[in-house]
Amino acid sequence: MKRWPTAMIESDGDYRKDAHIEQLIKGPLYKHHQPPVSPSSSLPASSGVDASNSDASHASNDALPRLPVPSIQDTIQRFLPTALPLARSQQERTSLRQACDDFPQQAQALQQRLVDRRQSLGMRDSSWLQEWWNQMGYLQVRDPVVVNVSYFFHFVDDPTLDYGDVVGLGGGGSGGVYDTDGDDGGTSNNHTNNKNVLNVQRGAAMLYSTAEFRKMVCSGRLEAESVGRGDRKVPLCSAAYKYMFNACRVPRRRQDAYRMYDPSRCSHAVVSRRGYFFSMEVVDAESQDPLPMEVLEDGLRRCIAMADELSSLLSLSSVSSSSASSSPTSSQQQQQRQALPTRCKVGLLTSQDRDDWADGRQMLLDALGDGFRRDLERLESGAILLNLDDECPVSRRECGEMCWTGGAASGHNRWFDKSIQVCVSNNGKGGFLGEHSMMDGMPCVRYADYITGVTYAEAKRRSSLLYGGVNNVNGVNNDVHGGINGDMNGGNAASRVTALFEDLDRISPSTSTSLSPSIPSSIPSPSPSQPSTSPVAAHTSAQLTSLMDKAEDSFRDLIDRHSLHVQSFHGYGSAWMKRNGFSPDAFVQAAMQVGAYRLFGEMVGTYEATQVRRFLHGRTETTRTVSLSMESFVKMMGPRAKLAQMDAARGMALEQALKTAVQDHNRYMRNAAVGQGVDRHLLGLSLLVRQDNGERPPRLFSDDVFVRSKRWRVSTSQLSHPRFALWGYGEVVSDGVGLAYSIHPTSCVFSITALKQHGWTDKLAELLEEALLEMRLAIESSQEDKMKSRL
Repeated sequence: MKRWPTAMIESDGDYRKDAHIEQLIKGPLYKHHQPPVSPSSSLPASSGVDASNSDASHASNDALPRLPVPSIQDTIQRFLPTALPLARSQQERTSLRQACDDFPQQAQALQQRLVDRRQSLGMRDSSWLQEWWNQMGYLQVRDPVVVNVSYFFHFVDDPTLDYGDVVGLGGGGSGGVYDTDGDDGGTSNNHTNNKNVLNVQRGAAMLYSTAEFRKMVCSGRLEAESVGRGDRKVPLCSAAYKYMFNACRVPRRRQDAYRMYDPSRCSHAVVSRRGYFFSMEVVDAESQDPLPMEVLEDGLRRCIAMADELSSLLSLSSVSSSSASSSPTSSQQQQQRQALPTRCKVGLLTSQDRDDWADGRQMLLDALGDGFRRDLERLESGAILLNLDDECPVSRRECGEMCWTGGAASGHNRWFDKSIQVCVSNNGKGGFLGEHSMMDGMPCVRYADYITGVTYAEAKRRSSLLYGGVNNVNGVNNDVHGGINGDMNGGNAASRVTALFEDLDRISPSTSTSLSPSIPSSIPSPSPSQPSTSPVAAHTSAQLTSLMDKAEDSFRDLIDRHSLHVQSFHGYGSAWMKRNGFSPDAFVQAAMQVGAYRLFGEMVGTYEATQVRRFLHGRTETTRTVSLSMESFVKMMGPRAKLAQMDAARGMALEQALKTAVQDHNRYMRNAAVGQGVDRHLLGLSLLVRQDNGERPPRLFSDDVFVRSKRWRVSTSQLSHPRFALWGYGEVVSDGVGLAYSIHPTSCVFSITALKQHGWTDKLAELLEEALLEMRLAIESSQEDKMKSRL
């Protein structure tokens, strides 16, 4: 693993400025990242891209082409059929058509500026879009990242863990089987003495496999991703991988930054438990190999023990303080605040509006000084953050809420700015939370695929092979029970786990609970970070306490306003869809259009994410699900299900309409994947309007239907993985739904999110099931009639 020139690089979101890291690391991961040398085209003729515009020739045939600028005519031709179904009157349809007819002339100068931007010297080794997209689409957005930006995966259970020996913890079986998908299953917190077995084992396995994957990424030895097969195999951009480990978003007013720390200088991960954060060594500083499993398990047990001890001491202090109070409050929020100490609220600051969090971060740095700054950098520079959550979710919904936001039980046990967080509950449920700003989902799917493929038993086996039967590393002998004897890296075993943010105890010195020699404890003290013992001034302490309380109230309000519903459809899956000649993704998209139409009473703007990482610094393009053929199918299905009225004639008509809609959807997606969608192009043109100089934008940009068509009231994305029980994200607009889905051979799973006030999530779940059943009935009715006609 090569050493970086500096210990930390702070990115402003422009991939070009960070590309020198790729050139330093090199290896198979970045072998396609070579700067262009001359303009010409290497895109396939079928892409429809003008060769003079594509500029895809590079220093070698393996190098990635650059994102093209589509022609205005092609973009308008593809756009119009996606917008017409959203018109609410003939007048709106006429106005939209006229605006589209006028657009090529009105946007001519904007198109030339966009082509010039792409061909400019500064963009010759990048994408014309990425700087705008990363900054305006993410780092400049002031909304909280939780719900609005982050996405989650919920993993199936580790089949090698013994869930049966842990009584009362909602084990759910080794294959990810759930007692209920329901919304009425409660989260159990009635733990046994064995409650910290499963979380330690699964957490250690995740850390071990993370360390292996991290070494491959940070050394460049991981093979680059690709799509297609054989001669049609196309490599994908790897730029996002450098933001995966030892990285963290950092709040700034107006625009956030992203910090990447040199992984060769960072051998630790961060562990959180009950809102307390710890730094824990996870790799050998020289070889960068994961430490032995016994060492990792022992470290996690220590983190849990210290957090539990701190919580116990604070609980006693809280009771004492409450008894002495002359005016106890009946406010539920204030009671919750009393139960959560100030030090445990620091993670909730990362759930705030970005400007508020930027101000709060600076306030803490000013008040607490260098000790807090060092701890903050230690957290930011950790390989990942492992959340050991003190709860026992069982249903998919409960597990989804734990992975997505942490919920009321574990939200304070997060640092939402961290690039990667993995969580494990007391009963061994596991998941992932990704910060979306600098990397999209697919690289993280690859990471999650790797760590879920390494079970606890496999991690133990690999550890034994790497270190031998006694697991000896750097002079440390670890017995089979996980005890640590001897010296590691010149320090004792306790130096491997360090409590962070002890300086926060100075905000309320009367309830300080730092584990120190003055407090008798059976738990070994972590290596001291030597926080200052002087209390924060009363005025400043009150300000900081108010800051923490506001963050807690805002977070609780945010999660209380949102709903997550899981629909597990077991009627059929991708196997049946393929047997009947349908693309599973397009088929399910059609079902979602029917469900949305029946929910909203009209067709609405619908987004499906399509990656364009075949281009250098490419991220995503929009596949628009709404089309004229989709409108025809949806309206033929109607506002209400007609299962009882299904006959051969109706079935045949629906089947044909569905086939046409599916074909059109697949065609649009193929175009989007090669940079020939419409939304990124139209965005680029709109950003080049010189309004400061009095230039008027094309009329299309203010057309009512155009604006409606890019308001994504249904935001969809598919991710189907055998070891993912669920995944999801929040809605994009306040009057919309987030609709993540997985299509398995015999089932489909939908994760539906929306604001609770609408009451949409449960309704849409029912409508989706209804649409899928009706579509199957239509196809079977049609095929049955065809079979009869052959006899």
